[in-house]
Amino acid sequence: MTNQITITQENNRISVSSPYNKDYVARAREMGGKWNPTEKTWTFDEAVKDELMAELFTRYGYTGDENPDMVDVEVDAYFFEDENRIVVGGLQVAYRYGRDTKVRLTEGWRVAKGNLTGSGGSRANPTVLGPKQFDGDLILRGQIPAAVYDSLKGNQKEHTILV
Repeated sequence: MTNQITITQENNRISVSSPYNKDYVARAREMGGKWNPTEKTWTFDEAVKDELMAELFTRYGYTGDENPDMVDVEVDAYFFEDENRIVVGGLQVAYRYGRDTKVRLTEGWRVAKGNLTGSGGSRANPTVLGPKQFDGDLILRGQIPAAVYDSLKGNQKEHTILV
C-alpha cells in the first residue's frame, strides 16, 4: 500500500495522492488540507509536513522510503474490524460499502482461512464479518511494512502472526 502514495512539494505546498481512507480524509481536513478534485490530491501547507508524514505512516504505513522492508502477516479479522472495514495498524486491508455489497480486499491481501460473506451488518451499519463469524473464522493474509508491524500493540499485536 505504501507504493500507492505520491507526494510532491512545490511553492511551500505539499500535494498527496493516496487511496481513500475515511480516517485520513478526516485528519486531512483537520490539518487544513484542501481536496483538489481535478488532480485527486490533498494539498497542505508545508508547515504541517511532520504531522502529515506521521498521519501517512499511521494510515498507510508510509515512511518516505521507496522500498520499505515488508513482512508477511496473517490476521484474525475479528480483532481488526472497525465498522465496515478491517484495519491493521491503521492500514485498511478490507472494506464493505454496504450491507449487501461484496467485501473488497486491498491489493495484495487474500483470505487464508474462512470465507467472505455476501452480507454483513445492517443497511446503516455494514460490517465485513457476517453475523455468525467470530474469532478465528476469517484469517486474512498480506504484507505490511515492518515498521507498522513493530508499532502494533495489545490485541492487534497478539492476533497478528508473521508468516
